[in-house]
Amino acid sequence: MKKMKKLMALGLAGVMALSLAACGSGSGSAGTDSAATSDGAASGAAASAPAASGETRIINIGSWWRQYYATGDVQEDSSDWVNAQYADGDTDAQKAEKAVNQEVAQRKWDLVPVLENKYNCQFYWQNLTYAGTTESLQNSTLAGTPDCDIYMVDTGMAIPAQANGLLLDLKTVLPEDHDLFTTQTVFSYLDLGDGKACILHVQGGLSNTYPLGFNVQMLEENNLEDPRDLYARGEWTWDKFIEYCKVLTQDTDGDGQLDQYGFCGYANDVFSQLLMSNGATIAAGTQEGLSSAPTGEALQMLADMYNTYNVCYPYDSAAAGGNPSDSMRNQYNNGNIAFFPIAVWIQNANGNYPMDQNGQGNLTWDTAYVQWPVGPSGNQETNACVNSADGNWFVIPVNVQDPATVANFLYDLYNWYDGDTSLRDDPATANWWYNETANKEELKAANFEVQNYCLSHSGVELWDKLGVDMDLESIVLGESTPAQFQTTYAQEVQAALDAMF
Repeated sequence: MKKMKKLMALGLAGVMALSLAACGSGSGSAGTDSAATSDGAASGAAASAPAASGETRIINIGSWWRQYYATGDVQEDSSDWVNAQYADGDTDAQKAEKAVNQEVAQRKWDLVPVLENKYNCQFYWQNLTYAGTTESLQNSTLAGTPDCDIYMVDTGMAIPAQANGLLLDLKTVLPEDHDLFTTQTVFSYLDLGDGKACILHVQGGLSNTYPLGFNVQMLEENNLEDPRDLYARGEWTWDKFIEYCKVLTQDTDGDGQLDQYGFCGYANDVFSQLLMSNGATIAAGTQEGLSSAPTGEALQMLADMYNTYNVCYPYDSAAAGGNPSDSMRNQYNNGNIAFFPIAVWIQNANGNYPMDQNGQGNLTWDTAYVQWPVGPSGNQETNACVNSADGNWFVIPVNVQDPATVANFLYDLYNWYDGDTSLRDDPATANWWYNETANKEELKAANFEVQNYCLSHSGVELWDKLGVDMDLESIVLGESTPAQFQTTYAQEVQAALDAMF
C-alpha cells in the first residue's frame, strides 16, 4: 500500500505535564494496613486488608513481553543476570561494571520472597501480547472483573482508559504525603489535567531517544564545525543543517552520480523529530494541531529536504514495494550518509560497536549524537527532544481487589533499591545505553550526555495511538504539498480525537 500508517496523538484540554512521583526512603510506602480509601474512591476501591489476613493473594501483572522477576522464576533465565556474568577476556573496567549489574540483579531477585511475605502473596507476570493487553484491560475492566491487578501499558492504552473511568485514581487510596505525590523518586504520574493520578512511570534509568547521529570523519574531512558546538552556541538551526547537508551531498568518485548524501532517515521518525524541533504538535490537546502553522513548517521542511534541496538518499518507498522502516533506518551503516536519526537499539541491532566485542563492530568510522536543529517556530530551551508518551507505564484497573495493597505492592516492586538511588543511577547500570554508541570513551560519554539531555526535555505527543492513515510518503515523494496534506487529514484527526473522548 502507498499509505504508511502514522498513528497520531490524542490528549486532553490543557497542557499534559508529567507530575513527578516518588519515595524518599525505603519506608516511604504507605503501609498496607494503614492506607484508607478516601471519600472519592473509584467504584470497588475498598480499604486495604492487612497483608497477613486471609488466604494467600495472587497478584497478576499483565504485560506484552516477558518480564522478570516473580514467583517461581529462575534467576539464571533473566537477561539482566546473564549479561552481568563475567566472561573470558573481560577488562577490569568491564568486570567492575558487571559487578554493579550483578548487585542490581541480585537485589531484584532477593526482593521476590520479601514481597511474598510482606503481602502474603504470590505474584506473576502474564505475557498477554500487545493486542492481548489492550483487549484485557478494556474488556475485563468494563465487565467489572479485571484479569490482572496491574497492567504494563503504553499511553495509547492508558489515556483512553483513564478518560473512560477504567483506571484507579491513586489519590483515592494513598495518603496525601505518599511519595507518589511528594519526593519523586520511584514513580511519576501523567497529569492529564483532571486531577487524577492513574498512569505511572518508573523513575530512573534510560529509555529510547532519537537524537541526530552524524559521521564524525565525514564532517571533519569537509572542514565542517562540530554541530554539537553549534548547538551549544544556539546556532544549530534548520538553515545551518541544510547548509551542512548541501556540502556533504557529493559525487565522490566523479562518475556523474551522487554517492554520498547529507541525510537519510525513515520518514515517520524524521517528521516526528521535525515537529518537536519546531515546537509543534499534532494533538497535544482535544483540538488537532495538524493544521497549525508550525506543523505546516515541519511538513515543508520534510518536503524541501527531498525535493528542493535534494540532500537526502533516495527514499525506499513502500508504494514501490520497499521497506523504509528498515532500509532507511539502516542505510547509514554503508558510510555514505552524513546525518541520520539514531537510537541505541538501532546501533545494537546493527552491531555497530558491540560491547561484548570491545566496541569492534561493523563501522570503521565514529558516530556522534547531537540534538536536532531548531526550526523557525522552535525554541532551543523549550523544545521537546523525546516523546515521553513512549515507553512503559503502569496502571491499576478499577474494581481490583484491595487496591491500596496492590498500589503499595507495585511501589515496593520497583523500589528494589530501598530509596537509595545511588545504585539505581550508577552509570554502570546504563549498560548498552553508554557502551553501544561508540568505541571511544570520549564519544561514549558525549553520546550518553545527549541521551540524558533528550530525556530531560520531553513532551507528550502520542504518535501511534490513534488509527489515522496518513500518506506521509506523498510529502517525501513530492506528490502532495504540505497544505494539501493538512487539508486532507486534519478533519480526520479531529474526528478520531472526538470519537476517542
